[in-house]
Amino acid sequence: MLRRLPDFRGRWRLERWLERRAAGRQWRCKLDTRGLRLELSLADEIDRQIFLNGVYERAATAGIESLPLAGATIVDGGANIGWHTLIFARCAGPQGRVHAFEPVPANAARLRRNLALNPALAAVSTHWQTALSDAPGELEMVLARATHSGTSHVAPVTPVASATREKAGEAGRLRVPATTLDAFWRQLGRPTVGAVKLDLEGWEMRALSGARELLAVPPGPVVMVEVIDQYLRSQGGSREALFAGLLALGYHAHDFDLMAGRFVAHDTPHDAPLVFFSRRTL
Repeated sequence: MLRRLPDFRGRWRLERWLERRAAGRQWRCKLDTRGLRLELSLADEIDRQIFLNGVYERAATAGIESLPLAGATIVDGGANIGWHTLIFARCAGPQGRVHAFEPVPANAARLRRNLALNPALAAVSTHWQTALSDAPGELEMVLARATHSGTSHVAPVTPVASATREKAGEAGRLRVPATTLDAFWRQLGRPTVGAVKLDLEGWEMRALSGARELLAVPPGPVVMVEVIDQYLRSQGGSREALFAGLLALGYHAHDFDLMAGRFVAHDTPHDAPLVFFSRRTL
């Protein structure tokens, strides 16, 4: 019923009530939603959002779907279980290509299973079990419990007091291989990249530092970045520094207004699940 209901004032209260009812249950299911098929575990917070709403990060997803990405090469950094990867693949179409970076083994396995459930989209998608950073090498990842698959992160420079990370806990640590977007782009033969998404739990500025060559080539990709100032600061950055760096390269920030169905310019540094940076008018 919730999936079928339009947005209305107070919807989030109903969603939160249902989310609490489902939390902790070890239900697994396959869900068909928005033309996608996904394997979900209701013990995980991201999966519950998809199960309850039929979509993950509604405004961000609508923003992606509104971009002209047919035939594009797209990079999904921090692909998790593959929601955005599948959306990107559908937007790119049979002539496009999606490169999904997910270094956490448990997430990577679920990403591959979700790709396998969508063969046409899997055909234009490649998974790389590698992290994106400012230099090639290795990174130490803090692995979150399975109930919070999206919260695994690079070991922070400065510890952060976060209720979300406290709930996620620490299930262990793991060293993973890392590359830069510039090195990967050169390896591909320097194709025109239509979009780059970075949801790296505070490591976004490091990944952007490793993409200076790619970002400087006109017209430049649309760059979608999760902005959480608390997490950025734990890695030596800040939302102000992230915005300033991209503005200096000629990119301007936009949010997608779901009610209006359009992008709204918003260059003032702010937190958001995905901020859309572009050199072009969106």
